[in-house]
Amino acid sequence: MGSFSVSDLQSLSRYSDNFLGVDFHIHSNASDGILQPKEVVKLAKENEIVALSITDHDTVAGIKDAKDEANKSDILLVNGIEVSTSYNGKIFHLLGHFIDPDSNQIRSLVERYAVSRKVRISEMIDRLIELGIRVDKDEFDKTYEKVASITRGQLSYYLLKKGLVQSPHEIFSKYIGEGCPAYVELDCIASEKAIEMIIESGGVVTLAHPNLSESDDCIPNFVDAGLSGIETDHPSQSKADRIHYSRLAERYSLLEMGGSDCHGDRLKGIRIGSHLQRVGLISELLHRCH
Repeated sequence: MGSFSVSDLQSLSRYSDNFLGVDFHIHSNASDGILQPKEVVKLAKENEIVALSITDHDTVAGIKDAKDEANKSDILLVNGIEVSTSYNGKIFHLLGHFIDPDSNQIRSLVERYAVSRKVRISEMIDRLIELGIRVDKDEFDKTYEKVASITRGQLSYYLLKKGLVQSPHEIFSKYIGEGCPAYVELDCIASEKAIEMIIESGGVVTLAHPNLSESDDCIPNFVDAGLSGIETDHPSQSKADRIHYSRLAERYSLLEMGGSDCHGDRLKGIRIGSHLQRVGLISELLHRCH
């Protein structure tokens, strides 16, 4: 469970297990969020959130600053990451909570994706240029040289800021969305391998927004590999989705997880703490740590 211990739960002892005060799924500008990690923690505090996890894409670069701010703000920070993985040709995102960010497993993951993400975005920019979108590649690289995990989110934001596209919908539906001419698939590790690495780092694994992957066939194999939770409360999910995945959670004895998946102002209408979870889930997750 990384540097986390059961004694850290003492700060939550004044809340009942059913108190809705935890956001398990948030992004910072260490990946494709807008806010700095410490700003995320401050915003969580302002919204009376008592515990949170910053789960940036394929990086843990924001954890230290977030932890420092959390300690000052009397708010509990759960170490987290969102890992991009591949299973039967489809992309699945896995959340790792209570990971040790300094473990060999997490370091290996982070280093791998730092390279593959830069290669991917470079290829996408080349394709955009071929399509007549005048991206200044050197300027883009300089703008985001300090960002730990480069995603399509930064590319979209850059294109909007430069006036090269009119809206996020245009850039994703016309250029860099899956199946579009400038899209390049991210080189991902196998889902079962990612589950193994997260567990070996002391973490607990949750399948993020399963509805976006459009397939439930993976779940039995993921459970066999060590999956502990599944998101049943995510902004992208309809009521029918939530009922469906709640039933799957019960069937496979998975914890029902959720969070805002807040990226800042990049995703309009999704605010931090909009999908708060039970405080009791923290101890339930801890009990599943290997």
